[in-house]
Amino acid sequence: MATDRFDIDLGSAHEDAPVPEGRYSVRCTSLSKETSRKGADMFVATLQIESDEFPFAEPMKHYIMLPIKDDDAQMRRRRLNGLRRFLEAFEITYEADGFHPGDAVGQVAEELFITQEAVINPETKEETGRVRNRAVFPKVKEEED
Repeated sequence: MATDRFDIDLGSAHEDAPVPEGRYSVRCTSLSKETSRKGADMFVATLQIESDEFPFAEPMKHYIMLPIKDDDAQMRRRRLNGLRRFLEAFEITYEADGFHPGDAVGQVAEELFITQEAVINPETKEETGRVRNRAVFPKVKEEED
């Protein structure tokens, strides 16, 4: 049975791919509050590397776990620091008691270090042979009194 032909330029399609490790400008394209598999609150950011050299850079997901009531003091501090590092890198205004997640969308972190990591199959716990990029956020510089 013949069907009508659909004309479209498939020759211009390109797969996104991870970039080599290095420093890049990275734009936050979304930030949403979600629930982890274990039921904890977290933020999930979608990050896009902006590079003329790598125009088909694969978007990254960045997960920011929020403190939960069962966290000990050290875990609570680590989770809060992870959020603060994200906010500082993207120059998102925050106060001691919070921030507006919508302010993150469109913000750019300059010279953010991007590394590569192996993709693990969650069922088999084995490497898949693929790699993905991961953003490494710098520690927050504490203000001196």
